Amino acid sequence: MPPHPLIEAERKRLLSKEGITWLARSLERARPFWHFISLSIMEAGLPWELVYLPVVESAYNVHAVSRSGAVGLWQFMENSMHPWLTKNEWIDERRDFVLSTRAALEKLSYNYSVLGDWLLALAAYNCGLNRMLSIIHLTGLKDYFALAEGGHLPRQTTHYVARFIAVVETASQAARHGLPISWEEPWEWEGLSVDRPVSLRLLSERTGVPLDILEEANASFLLGIAPPSSVIRIPRHHATAVREALESVPLLDITLHTVRTGDTLSALSRYYGVPLSLLYLYNPDVRPRALTPGMTIIIPLVSPRTPPPPATLPASLRWEHHTVQEGESLWRIARTYGSTVEWIALANGLSPSAVIHPGMRLKIPVPLVEE
Repeated sequence: MPPHPLIEAERKRLLSKEGITWLARSLERARPFWHFISLSIMEAGLPWELVYLPVVESAYNVHAVSRSGAVGLWQFMENSMHPWLTKNEWIDERRDFVLSTRAALEKLSYNYSVLGDWLLALAAYNCGLNRMLSIIHLTGLKDYFALAEGGHLPRQTTHYVARFIAVVETASQAARHGLPISWEEPWEWEGLSVDRPVSLRLLSERTGVPLDILEEANASFLLGIAPPSSVIRIPRHHATAVREALESVPLLDITLHTVRTGDTLSALSRYYGVPLSLLYLYNPDVRPRALTPGMTIIIPLVSPRTPPPPATLPASLRWEHHTVQEGESLWRIARTYGSTVEWIALANGLSPSAVIHPGMRLKIPVPLVEE
């Protein structure tokens, strides 16, 4: 069968100077993940060529974000990540090379089980299985090339499948096309479970694992912090050192503070008892004069297991009463009245960390101001 014009057009783009440079960089970025993804494909009994699909999806960049909001090596949208992957304020599993690979292979395998053709399964990965089924139903065609030539597929999907084929043909003949060939040992990974927050930066400093490797392998940690009950991806030859550090070194616990109107880093430093320099260290991208409501600030807790001394109320006070409104906290109410969280908690029989609810009535101790 002669080369198809769609494939030849994509091959021509790839074999240009810009195309080969792009492909070489993509394959270089693939090195840490190549062995794991290849093995996962083999274990799932899927076509080996799928190892090249992240080249087309993300150029093998775990941090890739498309204009439409697709994220990670396999470019999952938020509305297509379930039930395989989750996202919250700590973590976006679309950036986890292990979990996203498993999710993508399951999705591709399911597409194939429904459509019975790998090129159609790939097209469905790009435009959605339901849309693909609708196109097949309307046209009666179950052949990628016939659908593409007839203009029945979305334009992006037509070029997506053609580019994948061209990438496989070009990259699998690396020497012929001047692409780099690596003779390095394959990267092997180990996942270490943690039961408390762990700073990747501190872990790097205390174990010698390069920070860029930790950040690349754990790109799903949105704050650079492994949340409790998560898994840290570690190159296997570093696993012993990291395991010992996690078991013996007192890494700092952290909490997250959502900025409210009037907050400053200095005030947060005083409230949490954390040196201002540590706040700057943990929040390097935050400009002190540009705090905006809703921002998340990382608060490293220097003595997380040492309870604060019990609060006592001053002798001279005046009292106010306050009905809690939606979105309020003891911290915000204390600032409103010039009181403190500890005083309000003590006056109302609460813990300083208590959660309050709209409609609650609180007694507010307010210090007297000498005239």
